Amino acid sequence: MMATSYELLWSDPVVIERNSYELPLLIDENGNVVVEVSNWMRQLATTNKKPNTVAQYASTIMNFWNFISSIGVDWKDVFDEHLKVWRNLARRRGNAMKTVNAKLLTVYAFYIWAQKKGLIYEVIGQPSIKRESPFQIEITISKKRGKSISIGSDLLYRDLSRVKRPVPTQRDMDSAYVEVAKVGDIEKVERDVLFLRWGSEAGLRRAEIQQLELTQISTIQEAEELQQSGEVKSLRVVGKGEKARLVPVNPDLLLATAEYIRYARALTLAKLSNPRRSKHVFISTTTGATLSLRRISEIGSKALKVSNPELSFHRTRARYASRFCQVQFQAELDRKGHLNDLGLHGIMLLLMQNLGHSDPKAWEAYVQLELKMFIQANPEA
Repeated sequence: MMATSYELLWSDPVVIERNSYELPLLIDENGNVVVEVSNWMRQLATTNKKPNTVAQYASTIMNFWNFISSIGVDWKDVFDEHLKVWRNLARRRGNAMKTVNAKLLTVYAFYIWAQKKGLIYEVIGQPSIKRESPFQIEITISKKRGKSISIGSDLLYRDLSRVKRPVPTQRDMDSAYVEVAKVGDIEKVERDVLFLRWGSEAGLRRAEIQQLELTQISTIQEAEELQQSGEVKSLRVVGKGEKARLVPVNPDLLLATAEYIRYARALTLAKLSNPRRSKHVFISTTTGATLSLRRISEIGSKALKVSNPELSFHRTRARYASRFCQVQFQAELDRKGHLNDLGLHGIMLLLMQNLGHSDPKAWEAYVQLELKMFIQANPEA
């Protein structure tokens, strides 16, 4: 079955209640008018909508109608899954997220109108635990001041301009390394640079960094062998809620840690007359005891705030997430030639696993921002 193509036809000026309008009509390749859409656009054109706005709505609906025709779906049988495919096609064609949101809202407006007119029944609506089955198209509707309403949907891209994103750049990290080096104590410098790297390169929380044990770290020889082979070692880390996970650690970080243990850490203990013996990697230079969480936060945050006052040590995890996403996006693009929802979902799940998060929403906005930047740099994605 061949898909039917649709186009817009504008009528000659029509006088309605002493006002003149040019009305858009959606017609198929045989000249048949799509009555439902044309009636909706007639209402738009005659209810104080600006001509340019009506033209944009009409163009969007025409595009949507051609899409559902191409996949063999009747407009009354459209589900969120179909809208998601249409949305993603628009993104791949270079439409900005704001533009894609406007297109989705146009389609939602048509379906809401059609349902109010009785042309469809319970196709679009708000999710409810009282319903036995979900709506084909699920939206949320909230009233604003006056009579206006706001429509929400999981398919709409978030207003990313409102997302606070204090993610350390490489320049911020380099500035922090320079800052901690100002103390002049080589043992402290190597220690502090290293735990900053564990946050930004492995995505560990401060408590997870504090609890790294000597026995977990490879020897210098083992780390050098990993470095030469390009292999990545996974360490078992116990995070929030005593939940254990395997964290991949790059060989350069392992080698730097092994060298710190062999030299700077050993020198710290040698200088102390009666040092405490800690099983953990990072220790106090004055007592030899495990470095406190407070000191990790204080040292790391102070160093990062030099270049950006909004940064804190905890944001080094966001630096890890940023780099991880960019690497994974590129790998997915190299492997498949494009980015699709399935691949992005897999990247999100892997990121959550590495960070020790069970709720994707905690990082969703950041991943969307990283994706936006990646697509800007790689239009072919």
